[in-house]
Amino acid sequence: ESYKKEIDLEGHASPISMEQMKYILKQMEKSIYKIKCEKGTSSGFLCLIPFPSKLNLLPTLIINNHALSEKEIAINQKIQCLLKNDSEFKTIIIDENRKKYTSEKYDTTIIEINPKDDNIDLNSFLEIDEGIYEEDLNQSYKQKSIYTLHYPKSGEIKVSYGTIKYIDEKNYNIGHLCITFGGSSGGPLLNLNNYKVIGVHKGGIEENKINLGTLIKAPIEEFYNNINNNKIEKKDIEENKIENEKYDDSKKIKEEMHEITIINR
Repeated sequence: ESYKKEIDLEGHASPISMEQMKYILKQMEKSIYKIKCEKGTSSGFLCLIPFPSKLNLLPTLIINNHALSEKEIAINQKIQCLLKNDSEFKTIIIDENRKKYTSEKYDTTIIEINPKDDNIDLNSFLEIDEGIYEEDLNQSYKQKSIYTLHYPKSGEIKVSYGTIKYIDEKNYNIGHLCITFGGSSGGPLLNLNNYKVIGVHKGGIEENKINLGTLIKAPIEEFYNNINNNKIEKKDIEENKIENEKYDDSKKIKEEMHEITIINR
């Protein structure tokens, strides 16, 4: 049943065989989660993201903001995740040391994963398609074959083929033709040529017969900038206070650097 959707929303046939679809699902199923949320379940995926470059990769869980927003990823909140062959949901607890980010604008939530503590195999993490950092993406990615893996609310994990109709680089939207259902949002949009992540599926426009995703580079860059820009050393704050005063050598600032993570709505 998971392999019968071999056409996209416009009826274009998949260029890959049913056996290849089965192979893709087998290789990727350990990377895709069904995640409990307020409105039922949604899809999400494990991904290594450049932080800030591919020389330093951060293991993360990525899902939509409309599934897990700021409230759901607050300190001490629990995220319930299920893999295809799991008998019960895995619990990931949001503690104060875990980097996190959520954005309504990009409809994306990113949560740092510690593979050892969270008992997740590092080989389960997908990688980012480096081509998304090139110029004129609409030209280079238009009509590119993609697929998504997702958990519709009505059933098991599915793999769906599609093509990219357009990329709006100004708003970081991807118009695509993968067939999806309720619960599919949060699934990765993957380059069919290299199985790497281009974006995150987030919904569709039924009357236009097109689905929408977020180009993944925008939330990744904002995630890094938020974390990096909000590392505040209290020493700097104190020095600003006495900028126009005579400095007293007897005063020593003993505060250590504190990392403050601000969630971007």
